[in-house]
Amino acid sequence: ASASGAALQLQAPPHVAGAVGSGHGGQGGNAGVPEGPSVMELALLNTGEVASAQALAGTAVAALCWPDADGANKATNVCRYLVALGQRLPALEPFVCGPLLQLGLMCLTMVHTATIQAEVLQLLRALLAAYLPRPQGGAIARQTLTTTLKLSPDVIASFESQFSTVGAEKDKRNLIKTLVAQAGGEEVRKLLASVSKIQPANAVGNAAAAAAAGQRHQAGKPRPPPDTADADAAVSNWIFNAIFT
Repeated sequence: ASASGAALQLQAPPHVAGAVGSGHGGQGGNAGVPEGPSVMELALLNTGEVASAQALAGTAVAALCWPDADGANKATNVCRYLVALGQRLPALEPFVCGPLLQLGLMCLTMVHTATIQAEVLQLLRALLAAYLPRPQGGAIARQTLTTTLKLSPDVIASFESQFSTVGAEKDKRNLIKTLVAQAGGEEVRKLLASVSKIQPANAVGNAAAAAAAGQRHQAGKPRPPPDTADADAAVSNWIFNAIFT
């Protein structure tokens, strides 16, 4: 389903009015959702306020790529909430696994947000761990990874296989960082390594990943980091569709 289509089909699950975990933590992916429905949740469940709520969410997500580390860091808190909330509101999955995931990946490639790399990696780990196993969210997340990082489906499939088998959160974060470094090329690899040591770029993927890396090397041109203009376009298009279609 498209993001705009999903926006028109929001319905409250039977347990929406109940407690879903406190802001001090909890079990599973809902640990970031405060007790009881929030203003954002109430707006999303009120069909008359869907456009406003989703425009607000889009603005918060776009802040991940603002040239302001403090503002981007605050945006990660909102994004974590949306990741948790989307697990109870399936209509949010296209947004969480689309624009939110895309901008999170792009945030890792930007110099001005290098100081919040750990927070962004934790956000992406929580998102992928929660949504890759889900039918709708998993399909959208795979497509977002493929198109944003410009890697082959085989490389993404290999990454997902490793991501699902490693148990430690740190290992999952390292896999994400390595995947982004592999996609971004030397400049992105240096940026990620400047904050904390990362695995070699060829650590993700099997023979398919090695073949893809070899093709890039033969081309003689390092892969440029993702264009930040794509981030603005992704959110702008999604908000436009949610409001006007």
